[in-house]
Amino acid sequence: MSGLIDLHCHMLPGIDDGAQSLEDTQDLLRSSAEQGVKRIIFTPHFYPERMDLYTFLRNRERAVEQTAPLCEALGIEYRFGAEVQITPILARLPLRELAFSGTQYLLLELLFDYEPYDVLGLIGRLRDQGYTPILAHVERYPYVAENPELLYRWVKAGALAQVNAGWVLHDGKAKKRLELYDRHNLVHLISSDAHSIDARPQNLKRGYAALNADLAEKLLTNASAIFENKAPAFAPPVKPERRFGRWR
Repeated sequence: MSGLIDLHCHMLPGIDDGAQSLEDTQDLLRSSAEQGVKRIIFTPHFYPERMDLYTFLRNRERAVEQTAPLCEALGIEYRFGAEVQITPILARLPLRELAFSGTQYLLLELLFDYEPYDVLGLIGRLRDQGYTPILAHVERYPYVAENPELLYRWVKAGALAQVNAGWVLHDGKAKKRLELYDRHNLVHLISSDAHSIDARPQNLKRGYAALNADLAEKLLTNASAIFENKAPAFAPPVKPERRFGRWR
């Protein structure tokens, strides 16, 4: 599959726990190009509670300026944004600076240890401001795995859900859970979340290849729409039900 779109990665040099140098960035971009990735959104981590926004924006601008010539040489179109950790103050921040550049989409990282307070309320406040939140790597939150009804509520409220290609490839239980999410229209995007060539590589091509053809086409169509700041067309979510100790 060619013409892939990566909406979540950490390839900008020296800005977070992803690429640490311009050489690392170049390696990741070359790997992306070899796999048929034509469009990338760079999403470095931003933690509102412990980082100064304007320092982050300056660092991101510098990293993008360094990376742009590499993208041009490889024929990769790019945008930039951030992977923003959820916080009650998020809706009061200048969201245009954190959303995917030129779009109304905003990538959010939830907390890993416990369900954040008032996710529904935050989704509503972001939507009221014209932004569509994308929930990053929803497979990584244990409370979502234990209760997929949470994901249903968030998607019903207007959020989109993204999964990582690495999960699809390496988690033995991923197939059944992904089938559950797909059956209930609770997954919209797949991305690499690439950090480094060795530890967390660009693996989007393999991730797409592991999906059934219909789901792969749907997720790629959604990614294209988001990169172009259009509204993806997808079916409304269906509430999962727990029967005999299993979610169906």
